[in-house]
Amino acid sequence: MDSSQSLRIIELRHQELRADAELHRLGPELVACGGQVEGTVLAGWLVVTAAYGATRLAWAVTNDLRELLLRHTLSLDLSFHGTHPPGELIERADGDVTALSAFVSSFAMRVVGSALTLAAVLMVVLLEGWRVGLGLVAFATVAAVTIAKLRPRADREPSHVLGMRIAARA
Repeated sequence: MDSSQSLRIIELRHQELRADAELHRLGPELVACGGQVEGTVLAGWLVVTAAYGATRLAWAVTNDLRELLLRHTLSLDLSFHGTHPPGELIERADGDVTALSAFVSSFAMRVVGSALTLAAVLMVVLLEGWRVGLGLVAFATVAAVTIAKLRPRADREPSHVLGMRIAARA
């Protein structure tokens, strides 16, 4: 082996070492990029899964509603059916139920998204400062319990009665 070959081998080895050093220097950035790609894929999967679940829920609810509407419509007397053509009844019932289905689906997605966002924010705050995080967790828990306790009362009483009681207290 002559000296030019030796120099060439040394130069190639030097280039390999520089490439390895560059790769090691980029290591944390590559890990961060990989984590971001994984996070993006996971977020996409969550969006698709939530949309699928919300759509199935909306269809299940609205199919039951369609059945109730059909039973009610069929139980009406013949004079009602004489004044309203079948197309009008179908369009009215199916159009309203489809609009309700879209609302239920988007509402469910928003509720799930908001719950996940709240959980993520609470986790980040807990990691950043455990005292502040515990305070926010306690606040969120008290707020959820308060809303849960007020909800049955709101279901039992009409809104105008609740409004009068709230106005009377003020």
